[in-house]
Amino acid sequence: MQKFIANGNLCKDIELKTTQGGKSVLRNTIAIRNDYKNEDGQYGSEFVNIVVWGKSAEFLSEYATKGTKILIEGKITTRSYDKEDGSKGYVTEVNCNSIEILDHKKNTSATSEEEGTLDPYKEFGNQITVSVDDLELPFE
Repeated sequence: MQKFIANGNLCKDIELKTTQGGKSVLRNTIAIRNDYKNEDGQYGSEFVNIVVWGKSAEFLSEYATKGTKILIEGKITTRSYDKEDGSKGYVTEVNCNSIEILDHKKNTSATSEEEGTLDPYKEFGNQITVSVDDLELPFE
């Protein structure tokens, strides 16, 4: 079984394309931060090519832009192509089965864009208050 799961930031603006058969597709790259610091004390990144198909591609093109943090799940594939000089070239990429946007930066208000977050309760103003008694919790 092969499964690749990672989260990272989109490195390029979204370019949604359509195949000759009418299926939506987009190719992009995500930057995945390493868990360790380099000798300069900085976190490095790995850059992974991704391919997204169908409704997932359309969803991503509507709600994500360069820099958006996403979670992907898919499988690693390698394909070959003929280069202009006649030699073979190879590309390794992740064909994504599932995409989740972890932050949202497109179509937001100026305040939310500056903060980089959305407030899902903004429309309710300060009307929401939550009070929970410890006895109401389903665990001990």
